[in-house]
Amino acid sequence: MERKLPSCHVMRHSLRVAMILLGLQLGACIDIPEVHWVEGTPREEVPDAGVPVVESRLHLSRSVTNGSVDIRVELSGAVPERVELLVDGRVMEMLLPPYTLSLDTQALEEGDHELFVRTALGDQQFLSERRELKVDRTRPVLVSRHPAPGDRWVPVRQVTRLEFSEAIDPATIQEGAARLEVESKVIAGVVEVSVDGKSLTIQPTNPLPKNVSIQVVVDSSLADLAGNSIQTEGGEWSWVVPDFLPLGSSFPTESPQDATPKAIELLVPVSGFPIMAWANPGTGAVFVRQWSGDVWEPLGAPTPITRGASFFDARLDRDGHPVVAWVGETLREVRVWRWTGEEWAPMGGVIEGLPSDLITLSLRTNGKGEWFLCSSTRQEFFVWKWHEARWVQLGLFQATANWSVVAVHMELDDAGNPLVLMEERESFGAPRHHHKWWRTDRWTSISSSLDYLGGWSWGVSIPGRSLVVSHGGVDVIVFKWFAGGWGQLGSVFPERFPGGSLAKAHRFAEDPSGMLVVLLGESEAAGQPDTVHFRKLVNEDWEPLESVLRPSPGVISSASLRFGITPAGRFLVGQVESLEATPTQSSIQVYISND
Repeated sequence: MERKLPSCHVMRHSLRVAMILLGLQLGACIDIPEVHWVEGTPREEVPDAGVPVVESRLHLSRSVTNGSVDIRVELSGAVPERVELLVDGRVMEMLLPPYTLSLDTQALEEGDHELFVRTALGDQQFLSERRELKVDRTRPVLVSRHPAPGDRWVPVRQVTRLEFSEAIDPATIQEGAARLEVESKVIAGVVEVSVDGKSLTIQPTNPLPKNVSIQVVVDSSLADLAGNSIQTEGGEWSWVVPDFLPLGSSFPTESPQDATPKAIELLVPVSGFPIMAWANPGTGAVFVRQWSGDVWEPLGAPTPITRGASFFDARLDRDGHPVVAWVGETLREVRVWRWTGEEWAPMGGVIEGLPSDLITLSLRTNGKGEWFLCSSTRQEFFVWKWHEARWVQLGLFQATANWSVVAVHMELDDAGNPLVLMEERESFGAPRHHHKWWRTDRWTSISSSLDYLGGWSWGVSIPGRSLVVSHGGVDVIVFKWFAGGWGQLGSVFPERFPGGSLAKAHRFAEDPSGMLVVLLGESEAAGQPDTVHFRKLVNEDWEPLESVLRPSPGVISSASLRFGITPAGRFLVGQVESLEATPTQSSIQVYISND
């Protein structure tokens, strides 16, 4: 019997079904592991559009203004439907592309304002960062000027300072905007502005010229940060630089104990810090002060005397310490004290047992440790030498019979020997002068060649140079002691101010080079107080120096002037002064050359 095979179509259908069944069976038996992401393996993110955002940045052309300010808005992100400028929370302007604006601030009050940009997109609003704008229409005012207009005591290297009510825009401080002028000529200087912008300084390149009017000129081109030009009204701003400046305040003024100086001395040690010493007859005290660089400080306590200090003198010892001498205790004794560097101590015992009514005192040293004292009554003269820690009298001599002593001064010659200069007067007669010169062990009387000269100044010398000055006429003559007689020193010179009072020499001093300088006083016109001026001996010629010290208005100066020169070459002048309103209340003022 013949067997029939299935057709191909049927076979193919059966095979497909079988494979599906086999796959189902296998799937039920195989374990498929889970899929894990390895850290650091980037995932493929699907972009998410999210909520649209508008970012804005507000730019101002300036933060301070007196007019308009340029506005610029920078946008990023989505395109906004609306852009607004807010000022202090209120909409000021609607901005359109390219989102720029020249904002006129005239409608705004002066002061600080807050600016924002607000953008809108649909229901959402976005704010920029805050910007501050100051509206300032007030012109800057010069609130302080130093030196002040008309200031009398301006240092030669003075820095001029201008202070304004608000900061000045540095961009407006051009060359010459603030300057110093003399007779419309600019004085070279450097202008600097302070950190806060409120102050300007003008530093002169060279020392300022003296005795001429110096004017400060400020141009209206200077403006504040808002562009407001400065107010230049306020009067002329000028001053004159003098030849001398006060060295500290006048003294003493703080207590009645030292309020009436009688005799003063000015001493200049090698330190350059001057010393002033004086006696007060009213309180019977001797006072010494030294310049510290800032103030006049007492040098120890007042010397311990009880009453009666009148005639007084002071000098420096070899160590630069002051030694003071005075007549005290009812005018019958002489005391000498020295500064040890720490305290005051007596220099020998009190010289007692003297006749009453001593009228003068001179203290001198040769700078080598030898000291001499001289005093007198109307009839007798006394000289002592410091020897073996005590004062030893060098003889005694008397005035000419029937003559009365008017004045006595002692100087030392080139060898350090004392030379006593005396002025005597007979009743209703003319004065005459003669000298006593110590030579080895005795006094030698010498007739003076100065009698014919008329008025003259003595007691004005420096150690090692015995000097006197004749000023009896319109010419002034300086004489020096030359081992036994007086000889002319340098040329004859005329008065500086013809028509005023006669010139009078007050003191000599040596400058750092050893050249001799004389201080003179004379009035510039009849009836006026004296003006101080100077001459220097150069090649046997007394050359005038430019510097002068004129009297201060309302101040009365005494005739006693003291003179010294610092190691740096600066001149010092000390004098007793009083105010015209209170002429009985005196004080001491020291002046220093304006170098």
